[in-house]
Amino acid sequence: MMKSNIYIDLDGVIIDTVDRIKSLKNSYPELSWEEFSKKVEWDKFLKESPIINDGISFIKESIDKNIVIITKTNCLEEQIAKINYLRGLGINNLIIVIPPKLWKTDFVVPKSNDFLIDDNYENILDWNEKGGKGILFQLDDKYKDCISINNLKDIITIIEE
Repeated sequence: MMKSNIYIDLDGVIIDTVDRIKSLKNSYPELSWEEFSKKVEWDKFLKESPIINDGISFIKESIDKNIVIITKTNCLEEQIAKINYLRGLGINNLIIVIPPKLWKTDFVVPKSNDFLIDDNYENILDWNEKGGKGILFQLDDKYKDCISINNLKDIITIIEE
């Protein structure tokens, strides 16, 4: 049996940044996301972001799994900060950085045994349409029409089914 690849989104799955960055962006309504992103102190922002459900430990403990971190960014400063943040925490997995306005499937062509764990419903639908297995990461139960988890450790049960 071929080993599964597990692609895990960073923002909103591993670290709690989504609501925080949207709130900060609301302070600068006149700026585009790209302009705003260049103003953010990314190193500080990421260090102050809570880790969700001990996701970093799960990744570090899962060295026998093919785990890839996949994340969207709006500027080079954000890319560098995210990579440095993860490396500083001892995460040595492959990191794929996706520029704005592109899909994760523009960079990864999912196979039937490739999983994507993402908090963005549209990314899950796209991943599934392209042949992979998308798993929605949601802390509530807003979307009930797809497989979802709220703790990265739950992926092991799904993969082994």
